Amino acid sequence: MDLKKIKVDFKDPATLCTLGGCVLIFLASILPITKIKVGGSSASFNLAGDYSHHGVVHIILVIAIVVLLVLGLEKIFSGVAAAEIIWAIIDIRNVASDVSDSNKLIKGAASFQIGFFFLIIGALALVGALVLISMKAKKSTSAPAQPMM
Repeated sequence: MDLKKIKVDFKDPATLCTLGGCVLIFLASILPITKIKVGGSSASFNLAGDYSHHGVVHIILVIAIVVLLVLGLEKIFSGVAAAEIIWAIIDIRNVASDVSDSNKLIKGAASFQIGFFFLIIGALALVGALVLISMKAKKSTSAPAQPMM
């Protein structure tokens, strides 16, 4: 493979959405996602260690997405990005459910942290990137003009 042929267009909105979403999801995996306060003690939890290591899967998927973007493999890229979005939705639902359950037991005990919001924004950025890429692909493969008779 010739590395000189690899070109990433950093002016393309789809590329910016992809890279921004990947960075946010990477950060969401290692930053605190929830915080539990009971009495005088508190504990923070993150995806990489406390949620069955889901953050490790996020990290692997976003690295794969960036590599596929750089290599220009858009069909495989779209599938991996869709898998990441689904995985993020599952984690968003799990974390929201855990916070809700904790707050039912002890009112105001649990709260969302910055990682939760990064995960949501990162997943939305990847959705935007997929939409932009599909629009660009549809525009480039549009039907040729029909001659007038």
